[in-house]
Amino acid sequence: YRDSVAGVNVALELGPRSVVGLTGYIGQVDRTTIDGIDGQNAWVFRGGYPTNDTYGAVGLHGALGVGPVDFLAEGAVTYTGGTGVLLKAVATPGRGEVEASLRRYGTDFDNPHARGIAEPDEFEGFRDRDEQGFRLRSQYDILPWLQVRGTGDLWQNISYDIWNLNALGQVRLLPTDTLTLSLFAQRVDRNLAITGRSREYGGSFEDIYDGDEDIDLADSDDRAGTRNQLGVQAQFDAIPRVRLSGYYRRVYEDSALLYPTSANTPCEFWYQIGQYAWVKDQVKPLTNTTISARMRFMDEDVHGSTGDRFAEGYLEVAQTLPGPRVKLALRGTLGADLPDAPSEWKDACARGGEPLLEG
Repeated sequence: YRDSVAGVNVALELGPRSVVGLTGYIGQVDRTTIDGIDGQNAWVFRGGYPTNDTYGAVGLHGALGVGPVDFLAEGAVTYTGGTGVLLKAVATPGRGEVEASLRRYGTDFDNPHARGIAEPDEFEGFRDRDEQGFRLRSQYDILPWLQVRGTGDLWQNISYDIWNLNALGQVRLLPTDTLTLSLFAQRVDRNLAITGRSREYGGSFEDIYDGDEDIDLADSDDRAGTRNQLGVQAQFDAIPRVRLSGYYRRVYEDSALLYPTSANTPCEFWYQIGQYAWVKDQVKPLTNTTISARMRFMDEDVHGSTGDRFAEGYLEVAQTLPGPRVKLALRGTLGADLPDAPSEWKDACARGGEPLLEG
């Protein structure tokens, strides 16, 4: 398909940190599909465009700075009548920064060129649609060798009345000039009652559930898609022309697996536990020569046979030629799938039908 867009922006500066403006645009889509292909709207949805041939939006935006805080606001209306609103405040106390934002994008806010704050989950091809939420981001250099970062996002899929959470925290340590350590933890809590982990929503309940109009989502949050991650990363630069780094991540993912708590008790739901690690080494024996090596290992289910389990090595030798900007590189990867860990309990927990989603 062909997409033609024309727009205009007018802004008035009221002061060094104050502005108000108007933005509008119109788009035209020429849906030209290959002969014999049905369902052309599927192509348009995948590209994130409305089903109307003509679309667009118009909106106002403004900003105001007061002391260490800047306030920003945007509001827009699409040609279909959908509305989107974003409010944000940014404060810079001392050696840190804090950003708080509120957002609401209506179900009919079909604006493919919106660039608002939004989660990756999509509704009919758009991130900035059918979503409202609050996000808080902060970073602070407590000491020259200690930095903290944090992000928390609580948002709702409006049409499904489902709340989700994404929280991430990181501590960065620089004990010496040659050593950097980073510790992080993340929790993602997304509802799986609609479309699993695909992050794609769309259509009506009838479309999703093949015409079943009796789906009751009142208890849909009984089993959420929870994923917890803990990790550490280190980088060491004390040896001249050598950089060493390593990374390890532990993942606890709610994947509706049944595990036995003991030999004499029923199977219960528990997290699928995975791990991922790598070690990298970069050496520059000569000014224009770089040798890079990496070893990595992944096991997506340390207690069973779900997901991948493999080890892999990577080596690259790169040479930059003097004079013209020409670089020659030779690289190779060698890896192997590994046998799964013993999982004798799998047979004991085989499902004899759909289990109750509890625990």
